[in-house]
Amino acid sequence: MFVQREDDIIKETIEGMEKLLLCHFLWIKRPMQLLFSWPLQNESKQSRGRFLLILYFFVSSVYMYTQMAVWW
Repeated sequence: MFVQREDDIIKETIEGMEKLLLCHFLWIKRPMQLLFSWPLQNESKQSRGRFLLILYFFVSSVYMYTQMAVWW
């Protein structure tokens, strides 16, 4: 039961990150749609969550960099 609850939290977090990326970063919408069409886990139990987290931080850092460049 605890594992199921933990899986639900992870799934909700990933879905929230997907929505944020698709809403705020429209320039990567098509690649993101391809990524999100993959299952949460494949047969070898590899999760897309880690990749999504890395991608989220990369995109947000690029976004912050562009915002700082505008401020300067």
